[in-house]
Amino acid sequence: MTTPNDREHTHTLDSPSQNLPRPYLVEPADAWYHVYHWLKIATHVPGDLAECGAGEGHTAASILTALKEFGESGKQLHLFDRFDGVLEEVKERLAPFQNYEIHAGEFAETFRDFGTPLCFIFADSTFYESIAETIRLADKTLVTGGIIMFHDVGNRFCLGVDAAIQECLRQDRYYYLRIQKAPPDVDAGFGVGIKMR
Repeated sequence: MTTPNDREHTHTLDSPSQNLPRPYLVEPADAWYHVYHWLKIATHVPGDLAECGAGEGHTAASILTALKEFGESGKQLHLFDRFDGVLEEVKERLAPFQNYEIHAGEFAETFRDFGTPLCFIFADSTFYESIAETIRLADKTLVTGGIIMFHDVGNRFCLGVDAAIQECLRQDRYYYLRIQKAPPDVDAGFGVGIKMR
C-alpha cells in the first residue's frame, strides 16, 4: 500500500526515447531516457561529472556523447571503478573523447583525495558500501543544485542500494525522488537526489 508521501516522491516518466541519441546504449531505451533527462538538467549547474561504477564504459560513452550534444564538452567525466581486466577495453571504447579521467581502484581510496566540484554523479553499483561511499563523495563534492542518480533502486537483487540510500542520504541535504521504470522492469528503477545545500 502506498502512502500519500510515497506517491508524492515516486514518479513514472513516459519515455519518448526514439528521439534521444543512443550511440552506445546498453540498457532499454526508457532507462537511458531517465539518465539523459537528469544529466541534461545537471549540466546547467557548474562542475564536472562522475560515474561511480563505470564497468566497461558503456554508460560513460553515452554520457560523453550527450555532453557533446549539449555543447558541454568542456565538462570532465570522472570514471571510478576497479576496472579489473577491462581498463584497455574502456580506453578503447572512449577513444573518440578527451574529456574524461579514469580513477582506478577501490572507492574508499580513489575518493579520499578527490575534491573536484561535481554537478552530476551516476552511482552504478549494487553494493551497500559502494553506494554509501558514493553518497559521502556527493556530500563532499556535489555542488548545490547538483544531482546524484542511483541505478538499481528497488531491485530485489541489489538490496544494498536502497539500504545505503535510506541510511546515508540525508533528507536535510537532498530532495530525493524515486523513478520507477516502465514495465516489464517494474522491480527496479532510479533514485535521484538533488542537493539542496
